[in-house]
Amino acid sequence: MPSNKKNYFDYLFFLIKNLSKSEKRNFRIYVNRIKKNKCYKYLELFEIINSINIF
Repeated sequence: MPSNKKNYFDYLFFLIKNLSKSEKRNFRIYVNRIKKNKCYKYLELFEIINSINIF
């Protein structure tokens, strides 16, 4: 099971790294709109993964 979780993280990492600047911007805007619903942890995770240079 742990390797499965690692695969999910791999996919998420590569997905975020392959987004264009405008796609990243649109994601941030979208998440900030739903921030009122307290679902903003998506943005925190996105920013952390986006800041990682090497995986």
